[in-house]
Amino acid sequence: MVRQTYGYRTFPVHNTTDEWIPSYAIMRLVDMFDDSGDAVRNVAKPDAMLAVTQDPAMCIINGPTRIPPNSEGQGSQDWPLQVLHAVDGATTGANVGPVADKWAVSYTGRAFVLQGSDPTTAYGGDDTHDLGFVIATGASGIAGFMSTEDHPGKGTLFTVNAGIWDPVAHEWGYDDTIEFFAIDNRAGVPSPEFPATGLGAWRPSKEHGIILEVFDMDCVGDSEEPIS
Repeated sequence: MVRQTYGYRTFPVHNTTDEWIPSYAIMRLVDMFDDSGDAVRNVAKPDAMLAVTQDPAMCIINGPTRIPPNSEGQGSQDWPLQVLHAVDGATTGANVGPVADKWAVSYTGRAFVLQGSDPTTAYGGDDTHDLGFVIATGASGIAGFMSTEDHPGKGTLFTVNAGIWDPVAHEWGYDDTIEFFAIDNRAGVPSPEFPATGLGAWRPSKEHGIILEVFDMDCVGDSEEPIS
């Protein structure tokens, strides 16, 4: 059931963790369950998968009330919303998003645009965080990747490590603990050997949940001779 708890639309959430969820924290949608006719969303701390996909549809924002462990509270996706963000250089207009194992968004993410710090509400928790308003952005569909095997050719799934953008170095970094399937449906392009990097867009998969569709990739892998 959608409510107007804090002056904007909210819905019930259940904290599945053993931590207190801070006020205005970013939460990860896990799944949903029926509680006597009420659709309740199970939530947890953002994980490595969400840090890679940066999907705003899987992000829920807590309100001003902390949520105890294994208890219910209220969350929202009624953008723009106040959210806890790290004081790490993010300024008005910057992209921010979820970080693995953090309740605050950071400028290393890209799921949202920071509209600025909230001038009406001071965050009293510590001096490393602040409150700001964010709105969801459509930039989350693009991701860098690095192959973990030789390119198999057109239309065949292969495994890749998904990338996380580094806003300081201005390049993609690759997490070798997170693997996804990718597929390249382009014709007449090289099939680079492992390892090779590229760009792709997230696509739904009935079998795998989510995969990357390749739209650009190195012509040769790092171990191959350049094409002359």
